[in-house]
Amino acid sequence: MSFGLYLEFANRSGELLFRQPVHCLPAKVGRSLRNDFVLDDPYVAATHLELEKDPEHAGHLLVRDLGSHNGIWLGGRRVQQARLRPGESLHLGHTQLRLRSADETLPPERPDTHSSRIFSLPTGLVLLAFVLLMTVQERYLGDFSEISIKNWFLTLLISPGLILGWAAIWAAVTRLFAGRAQFGCHLAIAGWGLLGLEVLQKLLALGAYSFSLPALAPTPNLAAIATAIWVLFHHLSLAQLRWPRINLPLATLIAALPTCVWMMSNWEGSHTLIGERLVGELYAPALRVAPAISSEAFVKRIAGLRGEVDAVRHAGNTDDDGED
Repeated sequence: MSFGLYLEFANRSGELLFRQPVHCLPAKVGRSLRNDFVLDDPYVAATHLELEKDPEHAGHLLVRDLGSHNGIWLGGRRVQQARLRPGESLHLGHTQLRLRSADETLPPERPDTHSSRIFSLPTGLVLLAFVLLMTVQERYLGDFSEISIKNWFLTLLISPGLILGWAAIWAAVTRLFAGRAQFGCHLAIAGWGLLGLEVLQKLLALGAYSFSLPALAPTPNLAAIATAIWVLFHHLSLAQLRWPRINLPLATLIAALPTCVWMMSNWEGSHTLIGERLVGELYAPALRVAPAISSEAFVKRIAGLRGEVDAVRHAGNTDDDGED
């Protein structure tokens, strides 16, 4: 006979050990093999507790301690006897017992956003190769010194090594919490993050140059922060933590720690939080959208800037004299 009730047994951290239907009542729980529900927990008595049908409330169970040393705990209090409703749990020894009903309403299935091919191992390897090519290109364009085989070898070794190590760390975390490593998926997440960051930074730099908007110059740094949060969020989602709602706040917190250090360093060096308002990327003049400035207007603007600089210098000298 089935009562439509199930007992779930989990360890102290909440990890499910086994689930078993309730076929007969009363039923006993303990370490002895003579019990209806057998637990492999040294802190549980041979026959620890007994479960009985609640005559007043259908679908509820009455729990009674059978004289165990460690007792049973419900709602943080030790009890001798209590009523257990579906969805409630109690503790005996180092084991958590939870009552479930076959008729309970379940939340909708969680969408698996990482099951597509864009998060597969082949995609991750392709993205890794692309990131390596971008690293080599930037090194080639930015290195004006004599080409050193050692430096190029380190470039080819360090960049993919860091990405592979990062993916391996998250694969270990996922193996710990979700039971599967999914190294390829973590590698693809890191690859997409680096690729998206590169594209986004180039677009923002191009916009700052094309439209003559110095305000866009520091935004690539903000794009790096947003990309880091996106990458960490997907890593945490794949790890399947017990509380998925904290994935985004936790990712934001992890990204905020180095961001605060970086912003304080910027403030000490240049009194800016996210970077200077200077356009650092120059492109072909054909990509300019902003109207050209005449020579006369440029000279007048320079004169105005000279006055502003002189005023700042004068204010600085006044402050120094006051301190002396």
